[in-house]
Amino acid sequence: NMSPWSTKRPVTPKNKGGIKEMLVDSFFHQHKDLQQLCEMLVDRAMKNFSQSVSQVCIRPIFKNGATSFEEYFNRTPVMTLEEYMGLLKALEADASGEATAMMNDDFDRMIKGTLRLLAPRETKSKVVEVACSLAISHASKKGCGTIRSIISEERKKLVEEF
Repeated sequence: NMSPWSTKRPVTPKNKGGIKEMLVDSFFHQHKDLQQLCEMLVDRAMKNFSQSVSQVCIRPIFKNGATSFEEYFNRTPVMTLEEYMGLLKALEADASGEATAMMNDDFDRMIKGTLRLLAPRETKSKVVEVACSLAISHASKKGCGTIRSIISEERKKLVEEF
């Protein structure tokens, strides 16, 4: 049963991830109990984050953006494509920054907190810290993908409105 976040790719010289993945593999091979716990926590953290980041963070930023677009259009009938793209870019950057901060906060609190609570008593704290950091970095990779796809959906909606 291999670690959830090691894709067993052959290690080619170009593949910088190869060595890191092997280390992750061997770490979880030695700590199977932590591996299952980490998998569960990453899944749970991702589910919660995907729902909340969309509703609480990204969507409101684009909703407010839509309102200021309308004001902008009404005030200045001629909005150049450049200005429009500039506003879109600013919205995306804003949403991305806020969502990433929220993600780091959420994962840190949820994964670290829960892992420290639920790790078997005899586990050395250094080992728990390594597991935390591997789990958080894996969750963050997935989280960034989620953020990007939600932002691009919201952007599409906004572009279709105008």
